[in-house]
Amino acid sequence: MSETTLKVTFWEIADWTKKKTAKGKKRPKPWGVRWVTEKKSHSEWFANKAQAINRRSDLMKAARLGEEFDVETGLPLSELKRKNSFSFLEFAQSYVDMKWPDSAAKTRSSTVDALATACAAFVKSGPGRPELTELRGVLTRHLLPPTTRDGQLDREQQEVVDWLVRYSRPLYDMTDAVAVREVLDALATKLDGKSAAATVYSRKRAVLFNLLALAVERS
Repeated sequence: MSETTLKVTFWEIADWTKKKTAKGKKRPKPWGVRWVTEKKSHSEWFANKAQAINRRSDLMKAARLGEEFDVETGLPLSELKRKNSFSFLEFAQSYVDMKWPDSAAKTRSSTVDALATACAAFVKSGPGRPELTELRGVLTRHLLPPTTRDGQLDREQQEVVDWLVRYSRPLYDMTDAVAVREVLDALATKLDGKSAAATVYSRKRAVLFNLLALAVERS
């Protein structure tokens, strides 16, 4: 197990805007956040000062709240867990893989439908976000059912898949009650924006909670 510490020291923001690279060029990221966990030094560099100030503020907030830091990486434990977490999509796929062999066709369809809705909603902001119908479509037909994951995709479908793989949020984010509520709201809403039937919502919610229970069991 990695060593952790509450002993974290922060330095002032480093300004290397006037320092050149070895080739005599301006540094692309001249603003540095520097800190020490126990006796191990860490730094992260940014293109502008505001980014560096925000990052330093986040790290200092974690320290003020009494959060332990990983000595080796210098990261707060919550951030390290998030960084190392499966994506929600990856865990949803593993969940479907586990349930698939012993499930009836109707149960398989219901599980995929529920998790397609959840996976399409539980994503990070990113450029070129596909339409919700496109996200749910590739999840339902290609990414979730184990029998179709190796199927051929056209260029547009592959772009949607690539976006989902890149921007699916970490499973660890589901420890946040607000995040869970956002997904539950998505389960309660149809593609046209109208409310889903109570029976549909209950079915989808049951699948999500079963998945989250498995995640807790494996953590």
